[in-house]
Amino acid sequence: LALPCAAAAAAGAFVTYLACKRACPGAAFARKQKAAEEKADDQKATESNVIYETDKSVDQYMEFHFTPSAELFQPYDANMKVKDAFDFTIRVAKKFKQYKPEKLGRVLDLGCAVGMSSFELSKYFDEVVGVDLSAAFIRRAQRMAQERHAEYEGPEQGLRGVKRSITLDKHMHPEKCRFEVGDAMAVDPALGEFDGLLAANLVCRVPDPEKMLKGFAKIVKKGGVLVLVSPYSWWEGATSQDKWIGGKPGSERSEVLVQRILESVGFKKLDEANEPFLIRDHHRRFQLGFSSCTVWRKVE
Repeated sequence: LALPCAAAAAAGAFVTYLACKRACPGAAFARKQKAAEEKADDQKATESNVIYETDKSVDQYMEFHFTPSAELFQPYDANMKVKDAFDFTIRVAKKFKQYKPEKLGRVLDLGCAVGMSSFELSKYFDEVVGVDLSAAFIRRAQRMAQERHAEYEGPEQGLRGVKRSITLDKHMHPEKCRFEVGDAMAVDPALGEFDGLLAANLVCRVPDPEKMLKGFAKIVKKGGVLVLVSPYSWWEGATSQDKWIGGKPGSERSEVLVQRILESVGFKKLDEANEPFLIRDHHRRFQLGFSSCTVWRKVE
């Protein structure tokens, strides 16, 4: 009798297991879900690390680890202080104070973003027109012009932000400024000609920079001044490689090629300098850049 009893017991246990499995489908689902989550986590880890597996990243980190910093910084002033990069948007607009057009009538701030350079330009010109492709930027600039005051949140750490409040300098004249949504590649002819044109950190963020540069000849009056500012940070997200001005193996530097383009359409270079800028990512990380800043007079 022992064998049949053992068999019965085993059969009963198996039936109990099946009954439990049918009655508790959530257990199997939970196991599958956990496995799927673990797989997703592994995939995320792989995706986040893949950027470090490219030759470009390896070269960049070799530069960071092994190239002497003094050598990397050689094209720029080794005695430069961080504060020299402060207030970039104001500094580039002040170029018109030093290099004045024949008339201080109208100035165009092309790619004006939220408008600080435009407000600085209002100190020197009778009329300022700010144009940007971003409707959100233009709305904020318009509101700033109306209220002379703004509150916003700056990046602090992770999802934390810091509340900020700003009021325009009393010497600025927002009533002289108007802001419009527009495309730097196709400036509205109805805007007319200008005595001054500021294009700051814009050249490497348009689809066809050469076309835009040549178009400046139709925007700036004879005797007018162009201030062109760019770090020449070419990026395929904005400009396809075939439209880059320089920045490719075997090509000349962007600065040289841009000069040729502007000279070919009637501009004469008056000045050239490096203008540092500082962008805050959060309270422990900043982007330090050096834009090429050239000043031109329309002579033809």
